[in-house]
Amino acid sequence: MDPLTHLMGGAIVAHIMSGTIPEPISTLTCMAAAVAPDLDFYSRKLSGAAFLKVHHGFSHSIIGITVQSFLYTAMAYFILQIPWLNLRNPEYRQLFPLVFFSLVSHLLLDWVMHNNGMPFLWPFSRARFAFPLVLGVNPQTVSRNCGQKKFTTCLGCQYRGSLRNPVAWIVWTGGIAGLFLSCRAGIALATIAATIIYLSAVLILRERARTALYRLDPDFAGADAFPAKALPNLWLFVISRRDGSARAALVESFSRAIVRKWHFPPPLISPFVEQSAKRVIADLVSAVRHHYPEVHCGSAGITHINFRDLSFIYGEPLELGSVKVDLDKQGTIVSEVYRGVW
Repeated sequence: MDPLTHLMGGAIVAHIMSGTIPEPISTLTCMAAAVAPDLDFYSRKLSGAAFLKVHHGFSHSIIGITVQSFLYTAMAYFILQIPWLNLRNPEYRQLFPLVFFSLVSHLLLDWVMHNNGMPFLWPFSRARFAFPLVLGVNPQTVSRNCGQKKFTTCLGCQYRGSLRNPVAWIVWTGGIAGLFLSCRAGIALATIAATIIYLSAVLILRERARTALYRLDPDFAGADAFPAKALPNLWLFVISRRDGSARAALVESFSRAIVRKWHFPPPLISPFVEQSAKRVIADLVSAVRHHYPEVHCGSAGITHINFRDLSFIYGEPLELGSVKVDLDKQGTIVSEVYRGVW
């Protein structure tokens, strides 16, 4: 989810808990905590595929937000002790629930948006949990310069996608309204109720599309569903087989018709190449739910492997491969570039 929606999610928490501590301490603390887990976004500056593994990693787990709750509460507490701020200093135990529930709001918003999920049970399990009902970043609106690792480009991509996201508008409306109106708790509860009602309607449409797809093609039993657009009229279903092959289908939820199908045969990756790129593959397995390798032999003995994130296959023709890896004749990785959409 984009930073503005996370900020407003924190504001919603502050509205619900209004009166706990004085303003503006309450709202500012909640808004800062609500966006803080995405500080791991700076891992985008790391080389290769590290971003896939670090972003939405520890900071988006249950243990992670617990640790962050203590840390950010301590930071807020000591900042508020600065004499020249002349603020009524709340106690640590008063700040803690504000920070904790703001961090929880961050995880909930990401949970219903991110296709590849988050490792809630880290470090006990590397499994990622996802419940994608809205598309916060629409691949068809993403800049072609995304692979350049420019933060301004990344933020622009997120906001352009969120302008089409109804959940973002609901949260923005409630968060901003509560800043100016007196019935803050009521506005916050109404915002949460509206969000739940909308997501419930989206879930019904998703399952309607799933049922239609299964009737038309039973081979898609157990396929994962991803929103193909911000609005719930198109759903992308992807299923990966044990032999490495994969299938995908685009279904229109209102007409219950299959718009398009894709079939990906078993990839032709030699054991030599797979062994050479095993670290990259391990990162992808832990961070991307459906990755499909496409191998091309280039000039001078260079082997090109483009690992595609199939949950964004509807976003083609933009380059949405998760990682592009080049290997020389000896199997040494000479180039590793992250080119995907998080």
